[in-house]
Amino acid sequence: MSGLRAEVVIVGGGPAGLTAAIALASAGVETALIAKSIVAPDARTSALLQGSTKALETLGVWQRCREHAAPLRVMRIVDDTNRLLRAPEVCFDAREIGLDVFGHNIENRFLVAALEARARELPALVRIDDEAAAVEFTDEHVTVRCSGGAAPSARLAIGAEGRHSLCRSAAGIDVRSETYEQTALTFNLAHSRPHHDTSTHVVAPIGAQGLNLGLRDAATIGELVVAAHREGDDLGTLGERYDRMRRADTTSRVLAVDLLNRSLLSDFLPLQGMRAAALFLIERIGPLRRAIMQEGVTPWASQPRLMRGEAL
Repeated sequence: MSGLRAEVVIVGGGPAGLTAAIALASAGVETALIAKSIVAPDARTSALLQGSTKALETLGVWQRCREHAAPLRVMRIVDDTNRLLRAPEVCFDAREIGLDVFGHNIENRFLVAALEARARELPALVRIDDEAAAVEFTDEHVTVRCSGGAAPSARLAIGAEGRHSLCRSAAGIDVRSETYEQTALTFNLAHSRPHHDTSTHVVAPIGAQGLNLGLRDAATIGELVVAAHREGDDLGTLGERYDRMRRADTTSRVLAVDLLNRSLLSDFLPLQGMRAAALFLIERIGPLRRAIMQEGVTPWASQPRLMRGEAL
């Protein structure tokens, strides 16, 4: 493995990294995936919006885990704060924009198991069960040195290893981060009453944006790499094109979620009033509510081919 050469090396074996690896390898791109096997299954859940499930179905993954997923037909937002100005309850129904469902909720362990099962079927994909220790760049290739001694090289490296990305640090990409005065508690519950396919993201809701953003990242880089591979173009020159394609989608989502969250944390009464008024207008004005739903499911700034159900 120390002298392994591939067209692309991916660091990180979460849903986004696995999706990118499957997208590339299923199109015949020689790919090396560096990721330690998961010992403890991830019992958290994720809300996969319709574009994400289309992409996973196109890649032959969704069929393997669909039975473990619950449809998401209604999103219900409740302002559960004790503030003086509280927002009204708002419900978003997929039928308002002509959809049967917004997407599906699924436990991460079932999703990852389906992704890994599909990845094992692809001869163009080599899995290195190890951790990346260093990333080295030359004009010709990038080499990822692993803790166990493997050092695969490729023309392009994809960092999909989360917030403390070794690839990002090695590439000199700056990060700006801020800490909210919040603590999150997550747990799984069994319930005796039917939920009628309704998901209730008590304010401040993230709106199922995190993983879906990552999957759009994976679909976009997959689309770019496969096209370059078929045309014989240099994979090492795709960085700027990828950045242009993803910047608007990522930036708009980050700003929207950050603004909503800060409005919750603030003790500034006018800002609380603005949040309550905004949700009141969304609840009352049908065209506005439908536009927001449509943008949440199908972002205008980014709709890669996989998200449209088209093979690469």
